[in-house]
Amino acid sequence: MDMLERLIAESQRFSDCLADLLEETPPLVENERAEACFNAAVLSFEHAHGIRTLFSLGAPNSASALLRVQYECLLRGAWVMYAASALQLGKLTAPLTREASDVAKNARNADEMLKDLEAELERTPTLKGLVLPLREIRNVSWTAMNSCAHGGLHPLKRSEGGFPVQLAADMLKNSNAMLHMAARLLARLTPSADSVQAVELSYLQFQDCLPIVQRPATPSA
Repeated sequence: MDMLERLIAESQRFSDCLADLLEETPPLVENERAEACFNAAVLSFEHAHGIRTLFSLGAPNSASALLRVQYECLLRGAWVMYAASALQLGKLTAPLTREASDVAKNARNADEMLKDLEAELERTPTLKGLVLPLREIRNVSWTAMNSCAHGGLHPLKRSEGGFPVQLAADMLKNSNAMLHMAARLLARLTPSADSVQAVELSYLQFQDCLPIVQRPATPSA
């Protein structure tokens, strides 16, 4: 088994661990904001699964294109939970009709959602562990993620010259970090501090499949 295959297998174990921990959490708090956050975070989970699958199938450019989608679902989940106004939230939770779809086209974009979260961070410093990593991903990876999603220079040159194994590993590790952030969001939708802490610290067993050695986040981060 080569390095990338081992990383994919370890990434799957990490995902399974997070899913098991979330299954053990108490019922979610039920309100419109929590439900919207839940749906966005679950979508981010799904895209992470797609990324692992595509890398395992030898389709690294397709896997890379999903990174931006995974990030935006994670970002939207955080935004609807902590920064969206009631009016903005309503646009995303309305029944799926043509009229509602037209209105939703004017929803906040990634830049605007991140700025809203940063404004909220000034009022709620405990969001630092969530907002700062989202900003770091935006600053470091946004251009490449856009290129991969839109058939730009990055994927065109990778198709021509081959996809470096180390680059694939780095992208998969970034996806795993976002997966953990989505799991943390989901855990905070429950009333259990123990569940939050279990998910927060789950990365300690899986640091080989994450981009950096992380420090434990505070339960409200």
